[in-house]
Amino acid sequence: MRFDPTGHRIAYTLGYGDPAASRRLRIVVADRTGIGLTELPGGHEPEWSGTDTLYARSLDGSHADHVGGGFTLHLRGANDGDLSAAAGVVAVAADRAHGVTVTGPSFGQTYAGTFEPSLSQGHTLALRDLASGSLRLERLPGCRDAAATLPSLGPGTRARWGSQTVVFDTVPFGRVLGRVTPDQVTIDASIPGRTCTHPVALWTGTVLYVGIVLDEGELVLAEWGSLTRHEARGWRVGVSGGSAFDWDLANSADGPLVAWLTPEGTLATAIVNVSAPPVFLGIEPPEPPIDPPPIDPPDPPDPPPTGGDDMTAADIRRYVAELGNDLLFGAVQRYHGDVLPRDRPMDGAIKSEAWTEGDPDFWTGDVTTGGANGFFCRSYVSEYLIARDTGRTAAQASGDGYDAAIKAYNHAVNPPPTPPPGAVKGPIGVVERDFTVG
Repeated sequence: MRFDPTGHRIAYTLGYGDPAASRRLRIVVADRTGIGLTELPGGHEPEWSGTDTLYARSLDGSHADHVGGGFTLHLRGANDGDLSAAAGVVAVAADRAHGVTVTGPSFGQTYAGTFEPSLSQGHTLALRDLASGSLRLERLPGCRDAAATLPSLGPGTRARWGSQTVVFDTVPFGRVLGRVTPDQVTIDASIPGRTCTHPVALWTGTVLYVGIVLDEGELVLAEWGSLTRHEARGWRVGVSGGSAFDWDLANSADGPLVAWLTPEGTLATAIVNVSAPPVFLGIEPPEPPIDPPPIDPPDPPDPPPTGGDDMTAADIRRYVAELGNDLLFGAVQRYHGDVLPRDRPMDGAIKSEAWTEGDPDFWTGDVTTGGANGFFCRSYVSEYLIARDTGRTAAQASGDGYDAAIKAYNHAVNPPPTPPPGAVKGPIGVVERDFTVG
């Protein structure tokens, strides 16, 4: 598929999308809107050598010439991609072992060991070396393009020209490269993060555009300067694909004109509104992961048993934060001030002000003294925790702890008399937390 040098006509092969049993390929010449002007015998990849002369690869490898609708068609035997025509010159690799033969109005030349020719309107020839797969540039007689200081383009395929700009696919596929003119350096014109193939260049006289096929068939257009800056911005055109896919660009007063073959093998055209802001064509970065909500740490395990049923000083120190100093210290103060002095004297250190200020050392000393004093603290803590876990308020639980502590104290100071040995008689009764035997 190619627009003619004026951009007013396009030639393409119709019929690729027909069923194989009834497929009839023919070359169609249409105006820029897609309206057919004439049909010519079937061939592949028609190219213009003038405004009314076409060259195409024949279906069976033979040579033939046809005239119709004011156009001349020359069919030549060649492999896929091995024919190119422009400005009165045709380049054909009829046999890849023989190489590319270029024929002009007054010259002819063969480049042995080459294939895939591509001609510019200014008579620069891009061709591919059969041994290395690299592209290189050759100047033909009367060439009007800038002379390449470095003819080699490196490994590539499917070279296309737009004025003096050459673009091509890398080998292996996935990126597109190009030179704005043959004497300039080769640049990467790919969209970062996307697979880029089938580039086409268009010089409008003021702006240089490149058409690129992204990934599996998205057609886009981008400005050359934006591509060199790797901005990944441009204009979306459409979606197409298939083994017979081809497309081309032409200039128009309304903007770049794009023509392509749909997957059904029909012609589609569109004018790209380049006055609209270009859109991002790259890959959007993934959204950052959402942090999971914090997980509350599990409750600490119950302390291991200490080897006895009584609470130790370490047990009481561990529960300081849970019990609340004011309630527990108040109960101890009440015990020390109202109960204990009536029965036994207190050590002077215990009666000091240290315990009223929340000094935890008081708890250790108080418990390790043993006797009634230790009984009181252990009983208070134990009953407080039991009452709290059943739903009692802190004040209520403190009262329960105090009542239990007083009972523990009384049992320690005034233990009940030891019953004489004998048979135990029942029944056994339970009053609050005390057992009685009748």
